[in-house]
Amino acid sequence: MDKVTVNDQDFTIFARLMIHITLEGRLGADPTPNEDYGNVTNFNVANHMGKNKEADWYKCSAWNELADNIRKWFRTGSVIIV
Repeated sequence: MDKVTVNDQDFTIFARLMIHITLEGRLGADPTPNEDYGNVTNFNVANHMGKNKEADWYKCSAWNELADNIRKWFRTGSVIIV
């Protein structure tokens, strides 16, 4: 087990977890640049799983060249795979 010290307090890391998902959905609004953190674009993806079901919404971010391409090619309602 790994140990980490933060503000003079020791913490033990019991597990490490990485989740990988692939989303297909539509953009809920035009992608928006966020220049506060460099070349970053934020966008929301709605994933709809069938008739009479509500969509699940996911907040996404892209950086650098991918951020530029998303702002250039995608608009509200565009289908995107993330």
